[in-house]
Amino acid sequence: MQSIDDRIILFVNGEYPPWVDQIMILLSDRYVWIPLYVVLALCVMKKLGWKQGLIMLCVCGLAVGLSDWICATAIRPSVARLRPLHPDNPISEYLRIVKRVPRSFSFPSCHAANTFALSTFMSLILRRRLIVGLLFAWAILVCISRAYMAVHYPSDLLAGATIGASIALASFYSAKAIKGRYFAPLLLLCLSQPASASVPLKFEYGGEFNAIFDNREGKGLYTPARTYFLTQLAPEIGFSLDRGRHRVMGGAVWTQPIGCEWEGKRISPTVYYRYAAERLRASIGMFPRTQLIEELPEYLVSDSTRYFQRNLRGAMIQYVGPEGFFEAVCDWRGMQSRTRREAFALIAQGRWQRGLIQAGGTAMLNHLALAKGAKDQHVNDNIIANPYFGLDFMPLLPAPLRFKALSVQVGPIASLTRDRGDMKWLSSVGARAVVDIKWWRLGLRNVLSITDKPLFPLYDRYSNLLNEGEPYYASDFYNRTELSGLLVGYRDIVALHASLDFHVARSEFMFYQRLILTVKI
Repeated sequence: MQSIDDRIILFVNGEYPPWVDQIMILLSDRYVWIPLYVVLALCVMKKLGWKQGLIMLCVCGLAVGLSDWICATAIRPSVARLRPLHPDNPISEYLRIVKRVPRSFSFPSCHAANTFALSTFMSLILRRRLIVGLLFAWAILVCISRAYMAVHYPSDLLAGATIGASIALASFYSAKAIKGRYFAPLLLLCLSQPASASVPLKFEYGGEFNAIFDNREGKGLYTPARTYFLTQLAPEIGFSLDRGRHRVMGGAVWTQPIGCEWEGKRISPTVYYRYAAERLRASIGMFPRTQLIEELPEYLVSDSTRYFQRNLRGAMIQYVGPEGFFEAVCDWRGMQSRTRREAFALIAQGRWQRGLIQAGGTAMLNHLALAKGAKDQHVNDNIIANPYFGLDFMPLLPAPLRFKALSVQVGPIASLTRDRGDMKWLSSVGARAVVDIKWWRLGLRNVLSITDKPLFPLYDRYSNLLNEGEPYYASDFYNRTELSGLLVGYRDIVALHASLDFHVARSEFMFYQRLILTVKI
């Protein structure tokens, strides 16, 4: 058995790209799966009701805890099997270290026991083929990550999985046989025992305050000539684990127009989990747009959307490497109801840079579905892609010149839009160029887009329900010139920016005067 274990561990722990290491570390991290545990708990409560659901969740917790205790406390000290990467293990000199090696013994695997206990118990409750398949696929991937990191032999994982699944089965059917009134005292007795180890939590707080003045003058063919004057307060509190790598935060975003007392107020929730390692990051929930590595371009998010919808709603994963980044977002803009249409956008963007040369792009799949019971609506789809090549001159500029940005990006831009009422795809193809210059406290940014047909052909019909980008893309020509300056700045805490924005589109000229104060808490 040892020979088979050695052969498998040597194969799985081979040489792979660094990004594979990061994924395996992420899979192996228990705390990164907190959002999954929350989703499973909500599914159980929805299916069984709050009372029975709470009882079964407690039984599940006991099953996982018992699996962990049996593996870590009852079996490991007796078997005393060294981990593959332990310095005293002869095979360790042939293995690659992916992450710090635990000091505890190897057999059996607590990760395998816990994940298979959870997957088995939840599968018995939910009993949906797709969910069962995904749960066990997750458990298997976690086990593979442990072998990949050479902290467990395959036989450790097999034993742990068997123990976890067996305890989950026994716990589930025992709980079904025992009435709830007998379960409560048993639960209190178990919870009254002191924990063998404590997880250090750190209290976290933060947030942002914004005051926005945006006066818009012009014909108003694509967006109204009006003035936005508002304040926005977005406090957050929560806790973090593992030196800030795992963070759970909650708060609210209070957006309040000025000059109308309480009229027009909007309060929306902020609730999210954030994982932040050196290169790999992820968020799930309702989290601030400021977590994006790079702001989304104006054809995806307009200034007005940024003002009134501070949070992204859904999930995001990011990778930051030595030569660039990649991030993918699912922004779930609308949950289907009788008064609200289902809407979401899948967005991916990234950039690679070596020396002066840049290459990157942004792509989006936008989907607008129906409200419940709606008979006079149609599903709409919108796809936008904008790859680009660019030059970043910053590596050539000496620090005394005080430039903060000097770059040019040029690339094609295209869109496909369909209203399923007539099933016709409307296409648009063209080019987009961006010039970005920042010197000292001053900035100049120019965006030019020229297409054969409007990028947003259905904007006059669906407005920002379908397209949240700048409405000027309902034209086949759009140029935006932004002259900006930092009037007041204090470290990275206080910033008062002023800008003059000139928007030129087909048969339209708009002039924005903006003043934006940001205070980071």
